[in-house]
Amino acid sequence: ANGPATSGFSSTRACSRMTSLGRNPKIVGLAKELGLSARGDCLSRIKTYAINRFSKLVDEHPVSSIKSLFQLGSSALSAKVEFIRTDADIERLAAEYAVFSPTLKEQLTEEFLRGSTDGYLLRHPHPLPGDRRFVAFIDARATKERRAYFTGWHELVHLLVYPPQLAFPGFRRTVLEQIEKDPIESLVDMVAGELAFYKPLFQPVLQRAVSAAGRLSFHAIEQARAAATPEASFYATTIACVRITSDPVCLLCVDHGWKESEKRELASPQLPLRGLALTNPQAQLRAVRVIPNDAAKNRPLRIFRNMRVPATSVLQEAYQSSDDTMIRGSENQADWETTEQGHLPHLPIEIEAVRRGRYVYGLISLSAS
Repeated sequence: ANGPATSGFSSTRACSRMTSLGRNPKIVGLAKELGLSARGDCLSRIKTYAINRFSKLVDEHPVSSIKSLFQLGSSALSAKVEFIRTDADIERLAAEYAVFSPTLKEQLTEEFLRGSTDGYLLRHPHPLPGDRRFVAFIDARATKERRAYFTGWHELVHLLVYPPQLAFPGFRRTVLEQIEKDPIESLVDMVAGELAFYKPLFQPVLQRAVSAAGRLSFHAIEQARAAATPEASFYATTIACVRITSDPVCLLCVDHGWKESEKRELASPQLPLRGLALTNPQAQLRAVRVIPNDAAKNRPLRIFRNMRVPATSVLQEAYQSSDDTMIRGSENQADWETTEQGHLPHLPIEIEAVRRGRYVYGLISLSAS
């Protein structure tokens, strides 16, 4: 859930990215392997296929919580999910699952102690009746503890969309701040993001929290997380709440950064040859991630990724505040501007901001006035 899930507040940019991914050769090839049509948007088709499989499973075996849903899915996919909470767990799990590989201890050591793997999925080479055919090892140590919830779902989704007729390669998940993410990994993240907060189970919990708070807020999101998915991260839960909410709302992640032209200048191999940079660009507070829900994409909201945060915004104030300090303010979209087009159109908006670690998170909604 910490990956670069970035899209514009504009439906054009978001749709363009999804359309491109839906026609990526890897995604089209996966659709064919699953026996699905390879025409049009294969991304949406595979997502629907995967979620429908889970919905059918729930229809046959009703569950009342997302934790029970995870257990049901693990069982149905013949997978055991093991969380590594300390370094000592690696030796214990290697001994417990030695039948999966004679070099399992070395593999887990390489992946989790020497490497930066978040999740590692293996197939049982010779399963007996009653054995689970897969085991997923999930890093839940220290700072990865919150991310482990999503990683567990990510590994299950790999099994959910993996064609059984293909040779199983083994999967590993590593969260990297990449410009271009592997298309299959992006697809799996999208499906995992929906199943980890399965709408029929999570939405009623969210609605109760929003009703109690009077609106979608970070407090309501935390209440819903504590009630339904306490293992989940704040960030993953916020994305899910934004996606499920019917009112137009957008999540911003704010951090210091540069314009794209400045990034290119700073990364240029010619810079050392020129001596000091002519412009000497300084990092400014920017919307490094912009995640709108579907309702927001159909409104005249135009904030884009990498736009500079206005000096008067509560997002700036939150960045100077301590962690967990929540600030809310009435603002106007016209305070935001682009280099090419100038100030954005006039539109009253409400922003709630909170700092969590290096980022400030902002919830943007349309002003009621």
